[in-house]
Amino acid sequence: MKCLTKGEGALRYVLRKSWGYTALLCVVMIWSAVDAVAQPLTAKGAGIINVRASAVAWGDIDNDGDLDLAIAGLDGTGTAVTKIYKNDGAGGLTEDATHAITGVIWGDLAFGDFDNDGKLDLAISGQGQSSNASPDPALGISEVYRNVNGVLIRDPSQLIGPPPFFEVKLLRYSSVTWTDFTNDGKLDLLIAGIDGNGFVSTKLYINQNNILTENSSQSVVAIRSGALSWGDFDGDGLPDLAIMGLNEQGLRTTSIYINNNGLLIENTNINLPDIYGGDMAWGDYDGDGNLDLAISGWDEYWRPVLKIYRNNALRGTLEESFALDAAGAGLVGSMAWGDYDSDGDLDLAVSGRNELTAMATRVYVNGGATFTAATEAALIGEMNGTIAWVDANGDRKLDLLVTGEKADGSLLTQLYTNKGGANTIPTAPALSVPLVTSTGITFRWVEGSDTETSAARLTYNLRLGTSSGGNELISAGVIGAAANKGAGPGNIGQTLLKQFAVPVGVNSLF
Repeated sequence: MKCLTKGEGALRYVLRKSWGYTALLCVVMIWSAVDAVAQPLTAKGAGIINVRASAVAWGDIDNDGDLDLAIAGLDGTGTAVTKIYKNDGAGGLTEDATHAITGVIWGDLAFGDFDNDGKLDLAISGQGQSSNASPDPALGISEVYRNVNGVLIRDPSQLIGPPPFFEVKLLRYSSVTWTDFTNDGKLDLLIAGIDGNGFVSTKLYINQNNILTENSSQSVVAIRSGALSWGDFDGDGLPDLAIMGLNEQGLRTTSIYINNNGLLIENTNINLPDIYGGDMAWGDYDGDGNLDLAISGWDEYWRPVLKIYRNNALRGTLEESFALDAAGAGLVGSMAWGDYDSDGDLDLAVSGRNELTAMATRVYVNGGATFTAATEAALIGEMNGTIAWVDANGDRKLDLLVTGEKADGSLLTQLYTNKGGANTIPTAPALSVPLVTSTGITFRWVEGSDTETSAARLTYNLRLGTSSGGNELISAGVIGAAANKGAGPGNIGQTLLKQFAVPVGVNSLF
């Protein structure tokens, strides 16, 4: 997962305590303001370590209302690193050495509150460092770090395999991503990659009382050097999976798996090009309430694929709508959705290289019927890196972080600040009294609204706790005040109804 950023924006909150617990519902909007044709991105000297073979994740680790940075990769000395940079609220990032996190390359990072304590935890995976201080091709790393009072501490009890050996899969060339797969209000974890013995695997770990344990009942293709992306493709309130990469035979593969009440089943009616080495990202680019899919990767002839597929909900399929790889313009690398020009719809940022090894970083502006590369002279091309949108300085405009290897072989980590117009704040949704049964709880709400952004583009963030401000039953997908700074979409998505399989004892709750 390289950064899925759909529906970032400002929030309003609705709090109800009269039902015997506390529930918080937020509306998360696409950044929107006045019409804008150009949004100049300006390079900012952020002082972040330069890395390649990299991964990044943004999250409010210390719950101070701004987004901090986790970054991993190979630095200029040939050392695998994973570092945390604390945000001062104005976009200033300073390394925080209180976090002792294993260095990884060719891997992934993902924030998520898996223990429902209202603090973001961190999952990492990738190729680690051997004792001789050089990256070890046979050493895979898969670890979970709990957030203990703002400090990330490794939890060795996580990622337990099935009996009789309970083996922890240590993977490299890997991807990691959180989702509430079982719909019980707790985050589960998906990891894919290759281990030190050359075995490729895709593993789903179910959260059982805050212990992540392998679920071996899933039949999902094993991949490495690819990407994983969760999204509710069919609109049933459950996360579905887009996956691509190299399978156990070393062949390219791309698939969509539908979540059928806790069982992932491949949708064989969807025909996507088999690719590897790039990225995948769900995002509703046309504002119809259905998640569309952008993909990047190398096909079997080593041609770069860079395409956007529209979700045709009536047919239950994905249909190619934009070929951004035409006329040699394809890039293979990292991608991220975000409203770059503050006009209320999703634009697409991509960084990587083409078949001639020419590198570029581009922002494709969503014009409704077109996606056109913006003129952004400051953007530096790179490969083997990561791209991510974030409102780093809290000015309600999406900034862009790019990492990787430049054409001259030097390394890059660059934050670009957005000098365009800021977004406006949406009107809050109206949360109805939920329906509580012996097996779960159902929430309904009246949609929020925004002057520039259509209601169908809004996403919602919900938490449910047994204490005031708590996340004990359902953790908010975006934690706290940082939710309005591009941390990602709300955990509910674009629906106006959500059912959770969470037993709620009304009499015992706050």
